[in-house]
Amino acid sequence: MVCRSGMAAPRRRAAVTLIPAICFILACQNTPTDSGQPGDGTQTDSVRIDAPSTLLVNETTLLSAQLSTSHQNAPDAPITWSSSDPLIAGVNPAGANFAILTALRRGTVTITASTGDIVAQVTLRVTAELRIQPDYVLDVPNGWPMAVGDQLQLEAVYTDANGRATGEIPSVTWSSTGEAGVSVSPSGLVAATQANHSATITATGPDGTASVRVHVLDVLAGQPATVRIVHGVPALGPIRFLISQAAPLSLSFGQSVELAIVSGTLNVSTEGLPPGDPRFGDPSGKFVGIIRPGDHLSLYAVGNSQGAFLQAAWPTTASIRPESGLVRLVQSSPAMVVYLRARGAPISGLPELCYFDPGVMSDYFGRAAGDFDIIGQDKYDSQAEIGRTSGSLPGGHAVTMVLTGGGQQPLSVLTFTDR
Repeated sequence: MVCRSGMAAPRRRAAVTLIPAICFILACQNTPTDSGQPGDGTQTDSVRIDAPSTLLVNETTLLSAQLSTSHQNAPDAPITWSSSDPLIAGVNPAGANFAILTALRRGTVTITASTGDIVAQVTLRVTAELRIQPDYVLDVPNGWPMAVGDQLQLEAVYTDANGRATGEIPSVTWSSTGEAGVSVSPSGLVAATQANHSATITATGPDGTASVRVHVLDVLAGQPATVRIVHGVPALGPIRFLISQAAPLSLSFGQSVELAIVSGTLNVSTEGLPPGDPRFGDPSGKFVGIIRPGDHLSLYAVGNSQGAFLQAAWPTTASIRPESGLVRLVQSSPAMVVYLRARGAPISGLPELCYFDPGVMSDYFGRAAGDFDIIGQDKYDSQAEIGRTSGSLPGGHAVTMVLTGGGQQPLSVLTFTDR
């Protein structure tokens, strides 16, 4: 299993850059002339524009024009600003010697500042950042997992200073550092052909490169498997689950759906799940993992309306005696020791220890078939019943109980039969 962990998005340049001082000094391209008179009669010899050489699309910067005589800086004089192509970058006056420049689309533009007959120009290039999509393939630290036979369609997009797609489709060349095990077509279709193999897939365009790491596991893709998805967060409206191998679905509290999928890479994200505590699970509400042939994966949305996460579990059941059952528990309530006690058993004496902290699923353990209560014990050793099974535990079955709630919310128990 490869589980996703949150990573910071790639660092981007700020969308707005103010340059009150000189950032790049570009020599004016005109020959100094003696014409042009500032307001107090001092003769202006030259104008110099202070500007960066490149900007990202939708980035804004402050330009300044400095007037000079042969011996000293000249007093302020009215400056006229213009852009050779306002569709690439627009310029607007912002005071006597300043202007605000906004980059609008990729290209090269000439910015002109003039006073009288004195003219200065600078050439500025507007670029965009190249980024690989889908975005979720970039967030896996050890490389996007693939099974042998898996395919993954990548595309390259241009993004602006705010990280948003510009809508322009870049022309890129795709390459792989390990074509023998991970190939990529000219259209960006990645194919995994060799187990236990890693490669870096790179898109190269006029404005730079973008890469993603891919890791192929020893798993055969395309074989039958199943996944069950559970909404176990009380007092939370429908959660929408986006599943790479199936259509999106929305579930209300207590609902579950079992889906037929195939082995290979499974990616599940959520909408409507509040970020959880990273100590207990992935706070993003996302799951990325490799499904093996015949797997039956369960994904439980657990927590409360203030913080929740996805808990993934594969059953590891062996043969079960007809008169008994196997139980495991997902606890999303505040940290406490959790016990099971047969329904109607005396309160005296410690019941069977099951579970300690929230956010981690317990191993299976044997229990007699029938009904039982869930007992919580706090740090002061005070015990209280905090839940009951939603139905009798049948003999010969394995069940997972999701203990939900906590904080100011009432606790409840959802019981699901595993294979």
